Amino acid sequence: MEKIAFNPQDCTILIVDDLIQNIQVLGRTLETQGYSITYALSGKEALQRLQAIQPDLILLDLLMPEMSGLEVCEQIKTNPHYHHIPILFLTASHEEEHLIEAFEKGAADYVTKPFRSTELLARVQTHIQLKRQTRQLQQSENKLNTIVTHIKDGILIVDELGIVKFANPAAAQMFDRKLSDLIDHELGLPIVVGKVAELDIIHSRGTLGRAEITVGETEWLEQKVSIVSMRDVSDRNQVEKKLRIALDKQKVLSRKLQKLANTDVLTGIANRRNILAVLQKEFQRTQRYKEPFSLLVIDVDHFKLVNDSYGHTIGDQVLKEISQMLVKWLRNVDTVGRLGGEEFMIILPTTELQEAMEIAERLCEQIRNLEIDTTFSAIKITISIGVTAYQDNDKTDTDILKRADEAMYQAKECGRDRAITISG
Repeated sequence: MEKIAFNPQDCTILIVDDLIQNIQVLGRTLETQGYSITYALSGKEALQRLQAIQPDLILLDLLMPEMSGLEVCEQIKTNPHYHHIPILFLTASHEEEHLIEAFEKGAADYVTKPFRSTELLARVQTHIQLKRQTRQLQQSENKLNTIVTHIKDGILIVDELGIVKFANPAAAQMFDRKLSDLIDHELGLPIVVGKVAELDIIHSRGTLGRAEITVGETEWLEQKVSIVSMRDVSDRNQVEKKLRIALDKQKVLSRKLQKLANTDVLTGIANRRNILAVLQKEFQRTQRYKEPFSLLVIDVDHFKLVNDSYGHTIGDQVLKEISQMLVKWLRNVDTVGRLGGEEFMIILPTTELQEAMEIAERLCEQIRNLEIDTTFSAIKITISIGVTAYQDNDKTDTDILKRADEAMYQAKECGRDRAITISG
């Protein structure tokens, strides 16, 4: 599939904020990159603007009078004409319930005010590209559906249990069945027994015929399946080849989309949505198998001072190098992600609290000894870490996250550059 060239001059962004000063600052930042800007001063005005123009992305203030950003987001995402437009919330609020509700209502991401120009531009570009690649994937799927729907060759996709997961109209006609009687049912014929086989079919005039079939192995919806191609004539391999190429292209594009949607654009590690999803899965796994796991919440000490003293570009460099250091000193089974701003989270599977504390202290030492070279001078950074482990009385993954967050704040209150543990 061809790569779509990204050109900001082709993109329009709608900014929704009740303060014109915020709109002006955002507008200048985006226009310097070539984006076209339009704006609205209220949620009601934003919905009216959408009737006149279809932006590529919406920057939406979370808290506005009369109609909040959450209400605007909900109306947009329930409208089939606009639901595909990515929404990035602008918020100065760090309240967990606001951000969670924003994602539940369909938000793609958020930017914290006062925003960082480099991160804002990176997030805007990422989500516009994600939207366009999603559309490209949909077009590819539509083309594939057109091919398999209208060709005369019968196409079946059969899982390892012999259940038909997909069938096209030609296949249904060959077996003299309705599609609904084929899909999610066993075929009842032992046709997937080798690379080449034959079976009886029914021709359009109702006469019995003989079809040659070919069977290929591949993956479909992350399952191992067999592709069965059936035809009365030759050239059967060409159909299978085209179908395999189409499926392979979709698989590659789907993986790229998944990586783009789950990666923090500044640091390259897991983003907030991804790391919280990993935490939920690890919590469920621990409940099921009764294996331990620990959690680290990390905050960069005095990070605001770094930004104020050296600028946001150096601040971004600090976050990137700390992320690389965290990844370097962790095990392959561990997961590190950026919760937002200068805050990170590390999930340590099959790890008791004592071992997690040792890892946290080692990370403090590594960051403490790290010198970050800049155009100004070498910068020394420290971190504060909150450490906790899963407890039997934890009801949700939020319980352990709050405990780790509380431990991190205790580490800061105790002088920073240290790890503090709360066991339960």
